[in-house]
Amino acid sequence: MLNFIKNNSFFLVFLVMLGIATPIWALENADEISQDSVVVTATKTEKKLLDVQYSVSVITAEEVEKTPVLQFQDLLKNIPGVQVANWNNSESNRIFIRGEGDQETLVLIDGVKVSTVFHGHGSNLIIDPSSIERVEVIKGPATVIYGAEALGGVVNIITRKGGGKVPFQGNLSSTYMSSDNGSINSGSVYGRVNDTTYRLFGSYANFASVEYYHTDDEDRSRVLYSFGGDLGYDFTEKIHAGMGYEYNNQKAESASFSNTQSRKSSNRFTGNFSLKELNSFLPLVKADMYYYTNDHGYDGAKKGDIFAYVTDADLVNYGVNIQSNWSFSPATYMILGYEWLHEDLDYKRTYNLKGKLGPAGLYQIRDAGQDTHALYASIDHTFLENFVVNGGVRLIYFNTGLDDGHYYLPDGSLLYFDGRPYGIGGDDGNETKAVFTASVVWSGIDNLALRALWSQGFRPPSFYKKYLDIPMGHSGFVHNPDLKPEFSNSFELGARYETDTVTADVAAFYTLTDDRIATAKAPYGKGFASKWVNAYETKTYGLEFQFAYEFSGIEPYISGTWIHRNEKTPGNDSEYFQDVPPLFGRLGVRYKRRIWNGVRCNADLYAEYEDSFDYMGFDSSFNRVKRTTESFTTLNLSFGFDWKQYYAQFEILNIFDKKYKYQSNSKPEPGCNANVIIGIHF
Repeated sequence: MLNFIKNNSFFLVFLVMLGIATPIWALENADEISQDSVVVTATKTEKKLLDVQYSVSVITAEEVEKTPVLQFQDLLKNIPGVQVANWNNSESNRIFIRGEGDQETLVLIDGVKVSTVFHGHGSNLIIDPSSIERVEVIKGPATVIYGAEALGGVVNIITRKGGGKVPFQGNLSSTYMSSDNGSINSGSVYGRVNDTTYRLFGSYANFASVEYYHTDDEDRSRVLYSFGGDLGYDFTEKIHAGMGYEYNNQKAESASFSNTQSRKSSNRFTGNFSLKELNSFLPLVKADMYYYTNDHGYDGAKKGDIFAYVTDADLVNYGVNIQSNWSFSPATYMILGYEWLHEDLDYKRTYNLKGKLGPAGLYQIRDAGQDTHALYASIDHTFLENFVVNGGVRLIYFNTGLDDGHYYLPDGSLLYFDGRPYGIGGDDGNETKAVFTASVVWSGIDNLALRALWSQGFRPPSFYKKYLDIPMGHSGFVHNPDLKPEFSNSFELGARYETDTVTADVAAFYTLTDDRIATAKAPYGKGFASKWVNAYETKTYGLEFQFAYEFSGIEPYISGTWIHRNEKTPGNDSEYFQDVPPLFGRLGVRYKRRIWNGVRCNADLYAEYEDSFDYMGFDSSFNRVKRTTESFTTLNLSFGFDWKQYYAQFEILNIFDKKYKYQSNSKPEPGCNANVIIGIHF
């Protein structure tokens, strides 16, 4: 960081002056009439983005459509405070929000939680990016509104629905990505027939390799496909019901990475019902029901003609969310709700080679589940015309249980060790917790909102951390049934300004997390393992900012994050690690203009920067050591056009072919590479 400041002092001074002077000039010269504000559902009710008390970023439908991505996580890379790392495995991208990892980030589809993670390397959620209408990202704890696990933030994926004004319309698109030597093809049809809306969609992707910096892993291939649809019916203008289904399948093979195979599939069934404007004080009552399955298979470490072990994990969750909105007066608005979620894990690992514990065919069982019940309330009250105060509370009760955690011989009988069944027996635990939030938003100046927020976060340990041992060669993760929940307090000050030409948002935050769940070295056969423990506390504070100014179709912009994070090393009260880049962001200029005969063109030339930082690694003897990443800056270009119903988008990434890698990745990103999207609306 110090070297960057010394070597780039003029650049930093320029950014500071731009960040301070330009908003002041813009406030004095901006148009008096603001643009139509983006409407979001981040508070479980529709609000203009300017009025939301949280720090929220939105990825619009146009951005989703014209961004070449294999997974939805890649859409988040340019949001302040958010990072995406893939651990050199594009099946398991990891989302970091304000330094918190994917296990502290709650991922929702249409406001409904999906349980996807059963081990410590990224979310297993797979969803067709072409089915996404927009993505809303809440940064910071949002447990009161969305429940446990929203410790670092929330990613809410809002899917496309049927509708429109005509009975039949649709979209076809095809994407080519040179870095993976693969393509994505997708299509959808949708429309409205009288009071009925519908949508059908499908996609297929095939990737022949994974490219690192000037190195092709040609033996690693992936195939993904998905299909689904939704159906809605308006009984009246005020009564609506709908249902939906989506299936995703993903398979990856690698001959160079220990000859492994990974298989994932998911089924998502949803139903919804809403009553609007029942009377003057009850504007909305709605219910969402869902059933979600996620099946994950992994064949590891192939030796000869067989795999050393085969893992099958079936994760099922289903539940209901009932919400009512109340308007007692023009100045007071309240949300009351109840949520129930059931999660169930059936895990089996079969060892096909003879080992220390027994013969080939030995297998390990973990049958665990968790029920969560929650009551929540949030109330907004406006006073003195320009102040809106909010208070909220969520009462959470959860129960976690293990039905079976033993090892079995090939004939199905229990494996005994020292005269006792080997493994862990039944275990149950429950806890009740209340979490709170309070905020105030002031909007006394047109197009400007100032906000102050205090919010609490709460996250119980997942049952895989409590009950699963995950071997990984001579290492692994060891379960800990005595884990306690994580709990955080977060404080934030922010400002948001928006006109037809100027968009600015800045947020300063401070978060203190107690009983943080991390890993500590533990014995594991001949190697070592990381045992899950409550690792004292984590302190995180920083600043997020974004600014854009548009004139004559040209829009220079800047977004970035400065963050400082102290995370204690388990077993060492005096040692801290930053474990997240202290500075990262994006600086660029966009261009949009109608150029000829209805043709609209767009372009985006931008640089991405990530500072170096210290993180915790391991040496050849599996001892914890401090390692340091290298900072990097890349230059990238995106450009495209729309003409009538046709569109095309092109990307050239890492133009100067620099060697770099993101945090947590052991291998560098691709060199200069290109992506292309072509599509048609009909």
